[in-house]
Amino acid sequence: MISQQEQFSKARPLGSDLPSVVFAETRQHLNFQSKLFKTLKSRSQALGDRLQNEINLAFNTVAQYDSRVVVRIGKAAQKDNATMKTIALLTLIFLPGTFIAAIFGMGFFNFSMVDDNQLPKWSVSKDIWVYWAITVPVTGVTVLFWLLWEQTYGTKGSKPEF
Repeated sequence: MISQQEQFSKARPLGSDLPSVVFAETRQHLNFQSKLFKTLKSRSQALGDRLQNEINLAFNTVAQYDSRVVVRIGKAAQKDNATMKTIALLTLIFLPGTFIAAIFGMGFFNFSMVDDNQLPKWSVSKDIWVYWAITVPVTGVTVLFWLLWEQTYGTKGSKPEF
């Protein structure tokens, strides 16, 4: 618009009834409007950049919160893992004895009443040593197998990455 106004000013006849003061004021007003538009454009770009920075801040804040939650979940999972290993070890200790007891049917104990006036009589078979002779070695072998398995394929020595 400014260049068109300058061309119009130069192309006007010398005896024109429009004074050159009007052309100068118009040019000054057009220059002011041009600078105002440039300023508004710069401000809108700065506002866009500021909004983008606020969006990035919100995203990073949410990402940090999520990271903290993941760390807490990881620590809870480690505690659960330790608990599960303890339960597995206890199961390995008691399972062989339970298995052997089921095989033999626990016929080593006898509960009998001699007559109605006396207390019941408990008796243990003299062959109860067979139960212990089989259960203790099988339990030891099972625990040893578990320890070897854990050492070979387990996660010992690896530290969690936090």
